[in-house]
Amino acid sequence: MKHFFLILVTAALFLSCSKAEDPIAREKREMKEFFDDSKLLVPYKGVKIALRVDYSDQSANNVKISETAMKTLSTVSDLVTRDSVPQGLSGMLEVYQQLKNLYELKKEINGIDEDELPTIYQKISAIEQRMSASSHVMGAIEKDVFGAYNNSTEHFLLGCIWFVLPGAPPDIYVYEAAQINENEIRKPDQHLFASLLKALVCEQKEWHYTSEKSSTEYIDYITGHKDEVLKATAYLDSVPGADPEKRFYELRSMGYALRGYARYNSDREKEGNEDFDRFVDDFDKSAVENKELCFLSAYLCIKNSKPEKAEKFLVKMEKMKDYNEHDEETVKELREFIRDKKGKEFNKYFDTFSLTRIAFNYLYQVSRKSDMAKALKQDPKTKDLMAIPDRLNKAFNQSKEMLNADSLVSGASGLVKKFFK
Repeated sequence: MKHFFLILVTAALFLSCSKAEDPIAREKREMKEFFDDSKLLVPYKGVKIALRVDYSDQSANNVKISETAMKTLSTVSDLVTRDSVPQGLSGMLEVYQQLKNLYELKKEINGIDEDELPTIYQKISAIEQRMSASSHVMGAIEKDVFGAYNNSTEHFLLGCIWFVLPGAPPDIYVYEAAQINENEIRKPDQHLFASLLKALVCEQKEWHYTSEKSSTEYIDYITGHKDEVLKATAYLDSVPGADPEKRFYELRSMGYALRGYARYNSDREKEGNEDFDRFVDDFDKSAVENKELCFLSAYLCIKNSKPEKAEKFLVKMEKMKDYNEHDEETVKELREFIRDKKGKEFNKYFDTFSLTRIAFNYLYQVSRKSDMAKALKQDPKTKDLMAIPDRLNKAFNQSKEMLNADSLVSGASGLVKKFFK
């Protein structure tokens, strides 16, 4: 009887453990729910599908996708070409009806896997190929700039463009980054920054385990492909001929910082602090002159009871050209904490400090300086692809009020009630 009871307890524990959902699988489900529910992504994904679908393919499924794409384009076009927000009851109801038509396509759009269609760049190249009768339209850009062009390449490219676009809706670059499979990115620098972008935006949306996975991919890749990475990222050195070893530590440090942040924010403080220590060690070996990263390093040293090392970064901060009165006050308070160890005063930095903001600024500057960005600007074919986010962003911002279905529905409903009082 005693053994039978033990077996029952063991079986119950096994079943309860087996029912626990894998955190990556849970976040993947949450991502799909978020993207399917996003109002802004309905027109965006619809427009992308319209640009990607092969209208010459007459198979039943493709014809259905083509019809959805054309209906989306027609409705979005009616909305974004308006000069002003319609006034009065009739105007509001007209826009409400157009939005209703658009969001009725939501289920159809969400049911289409855009990555089963040709890429936008392939479609642009195919058009140019027909016009120029050339069979070598894509070869050079594929090989020289990307190594190979695939779905992940395009998601990374569009994600980067949206990421650096002023006023871009976060939903869009989060969507593009989340679709990236880093292992499909061939060029070493692009592979790294794709992992970093994905880790960053997933952490921003509190998908901590997915962020951790991408950060780990970033760390493992840069460590395992050190020579290729250093050769591919030479353009990042502000001083020609600088020691590439210092750049290696600079790049890897960001991976440790983001992974530590993801682990810390998912109640794994011990593992998070271990990564923060690794970040500090790598950053200390780099040649980065960045005030915010120095503050982060000093902060983490104090947090992990390494006051002597923290002082080193505080001194480095004081010597920087952009050191100001606010920085001086911050450094003073940190030093007072080191002397007096008043936990409450120190904790306020952790509550208000934003690692993601620092990482965003870092990735923004890196992406603008990349060889990929320079090459794409010089190629006439990729200019068409790169222009798409800017045009859509202007249309989204111009029509923001009209694309806000909730406020429009509320406004139209209020006008109807007022009219029939």
